[in-house]
Amino acid sequence: MEKKSTGMSALGAILGQCVTDAGAPVPVDSPVLSMIDLVQKWPVIVGDFIAEKAFPTRLRRGTLTLQTVSTIWSNELQLLVPRLLDDIGEQCPQLEVTKIRFTS
Repeated sequence: MEKKSTGMSALGAILGQCVTDAGAPVPVDSPVLSMIDLVQKWPVIVGDFIAEKAFPTRLRRGTLTLQTVSTIWSNELQLLVPRLLDDIGEQCPQLEVTKIRFTS
């Protein structure tokens, strides 16, 4: 059975391809490319179910902002912050995420 791609990973792939196709002079260690990498890996990091409920939208000064579908999901994911930080650190160490905040 073919694995269904979430909209989030598809968006990351599109953004990454746009940067590549445009030939934009983006350094390999660019925050833009790092965020694209996170978006592409998001379903792998959190799993498809959570990826449908929360999406990374911003990274600023080590704080990752996740947009969630509801405040209930924000509250639930708050309990997983230590694990999320570890998993993000493993998959995207260049981001240096130290804190996660939620918006809904």
